[in-house]
Amino acid sequence: MGGVKIDGRGATSVPGLFAAGEVTGGLHGANRMGGNALSETVVFGARAGNSAADWAKRSGAKERRSVLRRLDERFRAFESLRRDETGLLDRIRKIMWEEGGIVRNEAGLSRALGNMRDITGSFSFSGPGNKKTLTSAQVSAIELRSAARAACLILEAAIRRVESRGSHCREDYPKRNDQQWMGHLQVCTAPYGDVWEFIAD
Repeated sequence: MGGVKIDGRGATSVPGLFAAGEVTGGLHGANRMGGNALSETVVFGARAGNSAADWAKRSGAKERRSVLRRLDERFRAFESLRRDETGLLDRIRKIMWEEGGIVRNEAGLSRALGNMRDITGSFSFSGPGNKKTLTSAQVSAIELRSAARAACLILEAAIRRVESRGSHCREDYPKRNDQQWMGHLQVCTAPYGDVWEFIAD
């Protein structure tokens, strides 16, 4: 139903990052993934694994260090949370279940998006540190910020798709609209920023 965009080898747009299974999107269109996940994971898991191994063999030590350095710099930017971590995760789940769940409408999606943006604003960040390992607070901050950002993208895409298709059910737009919405919404982010671009393909 949605997820990371990959090519036929399981490669993403991030050098050295390969993906397969339910974390990816587009292969099965608008249907739910549960009935198809096994075959997809087996086929694309093998492709992604082989491709990742080939990439590791082909890439030099300098390229691998560059990827690891960029990841390390991003991870070090997360220091702590201003709010209770468990409470934030529970709040994300509750918002997405109640407003971004199976039956959706513009009012609920907009309300959920506003609440989710409030959550993303509750994180505090520090600059890159010199520590060799991540603290548990940093790990939690990374996980929670990623969950909140993914939720925002889901909600924004659901607001934009003014039709019902597959498991995306808009009670304010109950009919399917092939003329305008036969395709995917691709979301891109600007480098080092949270500016999203939604592209219909």
